[in-house]
Amino acid sequence: MRIFSFSTERGLGNVEEERKLLDEGLKKFPSFFKLWLMLGQLEERLDRLEKAKEAYDLGLKHCPNSIPLWLSLVNLEENLNGVTSARAVLTLARNKNPQNPQLWLAATRTELRHGNNKEADILMAKALHECPNSGILWAAYIESMVPLPLLDGWTRLLMPSGNVITIAMPLLLWPSFSRITVRLRKLGLGSTRPSQLPQILGIFGLHTSNLNFSMGLMRTRRMF
Repeated sequence: MRIFSFSTERGLGNVEEERKLLDEGLKKFPSFFKLWLMLGQLEERLDRLEKAKEAYDLGLKHCPNSIPLWLSLVNLEENLNGVTSARAVLTLARNKNPQNPQLWLAATRTELRHGNNKEADILMAKALHECPNSGILWAAYIESMVPLPLLDGWTRLLMPSGNVITIAMPLLLWPSFSRITVRLRKLGLGSTRPSQLPQILGIFGLHTSNLNFSMGLMRTRRMF
C-alpha cells in the first residue's frame, strides 16, 4: 500500500474509498504519521473538524514526535477554540519535543497573529536560548524584529554561525533586499558599481549589490 493510492482516490473524489484505504493502512502501520495526517486532512475537507481533531489526537498517541501532526492540531485548535487552546497544544508539543525550532516558531507566529507582540518577543527570546543554532529562528527574528537599517549588521554577524543560518537568512530576507534594490534603481543607483555607491550606504550597499548578482545567477541557472 503506497501513498499515491490515497492521493489517487483523493484526486478522483472517492471519499469512501480513500477512507477505507486509510483505515486499512492504519491497522497495519499505526506508527506511520502520514496516514494519521491524511485522515485528519480528509475530515477537515469534509468540514468534520471534531473528527479531524480526534484523528490528530490519536495519531499523536502513536507518533508523539511528529511535528507535522502537532502543527496541524495547533492550526485546528486555533480555528476551533482560539489562541488559548492553540497555546496549550503548543506547550504540550514543546514539552514532548524539546529544542524543536519549528514548534517555537509556530508558537511565536501564533501570538503575532493575535496581536500579542510582547508574548511573541518573550517566546522568541526563549526559543533562541533553547535553539541557539537554528537558522529558521534567527532568520525569523531578523526578518520581523530587527529594524531595517540594522539588517546588514545582523546578517554579517550571524553568517559565520553555520551553514543552516547562512542558507536560511538570505531566503527570508530576500524580499527586503529586493525592495531596497527597487528604491536604489529609482534613485539611479541600480547600475552603479559598489565602490561608487554613496558613503551613506556603506557595506550595506556592497552586500546588496553582491546579493543581487548572486540571485541573478541563480535565476539564470534555474530553468523550472
